[in-house]
Amino acid sequence: AAQTKPDIMAMEEEEAAQTKPEVMKMEEEEAAQTKPQAPSKTQASPQSQISQESISQRLKQRKGKGNPLPPQTQAEMKMAFGCDFQNVRIHTDQDAIELSTALKAQAFTHGRDIYFNQGKFEPDSDNGKQLLAHELTHVVQQGQAI
Repeated sequence: AAQTKPDIMAMEEEEAAQTKPEVMKMEEEEAAQTKPQAPSKTQASPQSQISQESISQRLKQRKGKGNPLPPQTQAEMKMAFGCDFQNVRIHTDQDAIELSTALKAQAFTHGRDIYFNQGKFEPDSDNGKQLLAHELTHVVQQGQAI
């Protein structure tokens, strides 16, 4: 069965009427919108641990600032999904790595922005395409695809 999630913009508009703090909503949203990392034997360093409030602030600052999908990848995903992902933004920089690590995710989606952990954005590999397709599903669920 398809999982449906409320549109992020609608969630922001309803914030004043809801009693849940933004941080708790963020935790629930990210739990449902992340692809977990493979188990690791090493613990995250204290520097890589980021507060939920900091994550929320960083996501707001980075909204829409990533790179577009490569043209070939965008065309492939458009054919597969029947949606245009021209407004999707891919984040692979150090900030994206830190956020993904803090969320213990290979990648995660926030609206039309997809953040990848180190080396996880590989649109030319089978595993990379599978991870990207998983995250693009969340873009569609959140109503951010055209």
